[in-house]
Amino acid sequence: RRILGRELPADGEPLQLICRAVREFSSQYRNIKAVGIGIPGVVKSNGMVAGIPRIPSFDGVRLAQEVGERCGLPVFVENDVKLMTVGLYGEQLERQCRDMVLLYIGRGLGSGIILNKRLHKGMSCFAGEFGYMSISGEQPSKNGEAALERRMTALLDSFAAGEKRKKQKREYCGLAARVAANF
Repeated sequence: RRILGRELPADGEPLQLICRAVREFSSQYRNIKAVGIGIPGVVKSNGMVAGIPRIPSFDGVRLAQEVGERCGLPVFVENDVKLMTVGLYGEQLERQCRDMVLLYIGRGLGSGIILNKRLHKGMSCFAGEFGYMSISGEQPSKNGEAALERRMTALLDSFAAGEKRKKQKREYCGLAARVAANF
């Protein structure tokens, strides 16, 4: 959990921590006109956050509105991987192509889709959320976390802990390959 490149303190509600970081940053840099926030969840067309098991207190919240009202700045909230996609496309690929897909396979799963030079979110703003893809008939956990995403994250955690067994590496690479092929 990081904001503005710094670790967040454990003492506090995520919304309060974001507002504190925005206020601190805007007091340092007085010419800020707006704030953009990337989150690991779905941002619906009405601004409501959904599908965010890592920060359950944000589920059902209109985060841009909440932060904007508390901080007195216009705020834009979007899925973090969709923002990565827009940034990469605008910075490196816009002159070369009209369409692209970025697959993010890391501490979470997701994708961003550019069609006709525009971010494609789909009718339900869920386009590209492939962490919920069923690979063997699994069901999402009680907190809404996707089974595929949960398994791949567990494998990454085991690698970080120094457990680098060939069987686990093969499983991770196999899952990543199935994700790419299915996508």
